[in-house]
Amino acid sequence: MTVIGAGHVQLFAETDHDVVRWRLLGGNNRELGRGRESFADPESCWLVIKQLQTDADDVQPTIRRVGSHSWSWQLMRGDDVIAESSHAYDRRIRCEQAMAHFAAQLRDAVISPEILLTHARRWQR
Repeated sequence: MTVIGAGHVQLFAETDHDVVRWRLLGGNNRELGRGRESFADPESCWLVIKQLQTDADDVQPTIRRVGSHSWSWQLMRGDDVIAESSHAYDRRIRCEQAMAHFAAQLRDAVISPEILLTHARRWQR
């Protein structure tokens, strides 16, 4: 059961045989951020999310400028980007707040057992 206001992780792919990715949704189903990697299967994706939840204090948060008036965040482990903002923010402080909210919600987020199959372009790289 999902707690109202709690974040939950959604796995998604284009087809049953495509790579799997993940994103964190807030209690209102708005995307808070997403994983950077793609995975061959749901189990591999699930394991990485669980590891990130367990080792959340071991990642390095970074804020970077992505335009003349926009900012985005990333969670890094060494040189690897583990998670990132799903969009740019108009103020650095809003970006920092969004990153902190993502990290707080991810710690206790439930991972949905279903995989959303979608062709939405906004989730592709």
